[in-house]
Amino acid sequence: EEGKLYFVRDPFGVKPLYYAKNGEKFAFASEARVLRVLGFGASLDERSLRQFLTLRYVPSPDTLWDGIKRLPPGHVLAYEIGSGEMRLSPYLKFDVDRFDGDIREAADAYRGVLADAVKRQLLSDVPVGILLSGGIDSALVAAMAKDAGAEPPCFTVGFGRYHPECELAEAEETARVLGLSFHPIRVGADELWEALEKVVAAVEEPLGTTSVLPMWYLVQRARQGVTVVLTGQGSDEPWGGYFRYQAPLLGRFAPWPGVWKGLGRFFSSWQGMPEALERGLRMLRERDPASRIVEACALFPAKDRIALLGDADDGGAKEAVSRWLALVAREKGLDEAERMMRVDARMNLADDLLLYGDKISMAFSLEARVPMLDLEVVRFVESLPRAFRVQLWRGKVVHKFMAQRYLPARIVHRKKKGFRVPFAEWSRGIWRKKVEDRLFSEGIHLRLLNKQALWRIWQEHLQQKPDRSRQVFTLLMLAVWWEQQFGGGNSESM
Repeated sequence: EEGKLYFVRDPFGVKPLYYAKNGEKFAFASEARVLRVLGFGASLDERSLRQFLTLRYVPSPDTLWDGIKRLPPGHVLAYEIGSGEMRLSPYLKFDVDRFDGDIREAADAYRGVLADAVKRQLLSDVPVGILLSGGIDSALVAAMAKDAGAEPPCFTVGFGRYHPECELAEAEETARVLGLSFHPIRVGADELWEALEKVVAAVEEPLGTTSVLPMWYLVQRARQGVTVVLTGQGSDEPWGGYFRYQAPLLGRFAPWPGVWKGLGRFFSSWQGMPEALERGLRMLRERDPASRIVEACALFPAKDRIALLGDADDGGAKEAVSRWLALVAREKGLDEAERMMRVDARMNLADDLLLYGDKISMAFSLEARVPMLDLEVVRFVESLPRAFRVQLWRGKVVHKFMAQRYLPARIVHRKKKGFRVPFAEWSRGIWRKKVEDRLFSEGIHLRLLNKQALWRIWQEHLQQKPDRSRQVFTLLMLAVWWEQQFGGGNSESM
């Protein structure tokens, strides 16, 4: 349309797009640093800081820079050149035709759509590899690539087999079973700490996910052999692979928030209570649907935000969830777990996991492709009955059922480790002084956070009363980011 510019982001936010407007000045870029050079985002958006501490990332369209926005996935931004007016709207339909076959028919159909997606994403005139973890998702992508006639090399990063987080042994077994070449990348604590500044500069935004550090070395090594990689990212959300999707299923047995409040008080003295359980109990004591999703994900609950920032305001995290829930609600008949999964597949994925995956891979000119988020694949998965995806104590039901046609059961049903580093151990040991120096350097606590509250969190982490690993890592990333963006540090140190 004449006189208008249209900006469109892909359905699940595999690629980011930033934009900013100040008076008659309008700019857009795939990297926020470009907009900052043009004079946008000169200060912190303190409201978005509250969202970051609540969710460990800032949901689109907001960012931590005042005046810089990130286009949400599945949305189009219309900019009128003459008037400068902007209109943001979703372009995707969220309703799908429900699948009405049995579980075997579902597995057959899923096999077809995923195989087609893998074949499409293998198409390339440059070498293609696989970023292989120890889990089922990347293993299934690798198996289907092999079945399609490809022989992609597999790349895996680890920290030594004496660390329970290391997946080298599991990934090596998968590659051996499939007959694919295996390229392990071993990194130690010193190397990962050395990557911290580079990772924050490349990603541009602080993210409370420890996997950003090994991802740096994984991508760097993979780029030496290939130009394109396929990953297994993006299946946990539509398939119900996270523990938080169990909470609404458990809640059906006692749909009274008071029961869960009582359980929360009962367990409050348990200093070793797993964080996921704590979040689940907080979720179930809420009535409002958006508040329940926020609590299921909240890294710093209200009491911590009060201590760190002076009040419990989440900065709009609940509003962001509510916007997505309103879009998801256009599809009738979804239960609470399904709504959570749909929101996560469009908010959490885009603004956290996919964001760092794209930024780090692009730092090495490596193209990362995600077959699990092929539009036809997700449409099919979301057409399945919820029980075909997640049940009480079981996730990825049809996904795993189908995977057994390609992989041994011992690989399909391995215990999930997750892609993370031994931060809890290292931050109490060989990284302790480095982390403490970063957290309590001049700047972050004086300008953003209450120093006494920060010190209390740090001491609780050191004593494991309770374990504060994820919170401390998020605060560490925030401190590094703050120094790079506003404290005179080098945000171009890649």
